[in-house]
Amino acid sequence: YVVVPRVLGDAVGLSPLVVLVSVTAVGILFGGFAVLLAVPLAAVVATVVDVAVFEKKTYFQAPRLTGPTSATFNIGALPPGHYYFQCDVHGPAMSGSFDVAPGSGTG
Repeated sequence: YVVVPRVLGDAVGLSPLVVLVSVTAVGILFGGFAVLLAVPLAAVVATVVDVAVFEKKTYFQAPRLTGPTSATFNIGALPPGHYYFQCDVHGPAMSGSFDVAPGSGTG
């Protein structure tokens, strides 16, 4: 009961709390069989909200690297704001965020 929401949430990019709430809500509202659709439905809703509300923009996309290797990528100056990054291959396991303050990187 503790591990499953975390593992399932990581697999679809949702927090464990969202997994628990979606399964519980769908189970209460629609019954046991509908619980099978709760997490995929929550993932679709989360994706729609991300696209519609947060207006994700891609500033940089690196080529895929194979094997154990590392690479350094340089991007131009970003406008001030909060940015999120995620590896397309590894998903939430390799993601994070950072802030760019006004006047950063000048000078």
